Amino acid sequence: MARWNMQRAMVPKFSSESEEAVWWDAHRSEIEAEIRQRIEGHQLEQMAEDVAAETSERAAKMNSEQRAQADSETKRIANQVQRRTR
Repeated sequence: MARWNMQRAMVPKFSSESEEAVWWDAHRSEIEAEIRQRIEGHQLEQMAEDVAAETSERAAKMNSEQRAQADSETKRIANQVQRRTR
């Protein structure tokens, strides 16, 4: 699975703790937004991996008739989603 990717914030080198504190205060909202995006991205990746694993597990337990029925149902749902998103 492709990894979610975003550009990292660049944190500069500081000559003093007070200079660093000022920088973090000035960039707090940007850093918090990046952290939230990274967490959400990771959660979405994990959810997709979990769904794929569960689907594979279910498919492995199906006989050919059940698999054909599931494939048909999946195609029907995909067509409905496609119509709704046009």
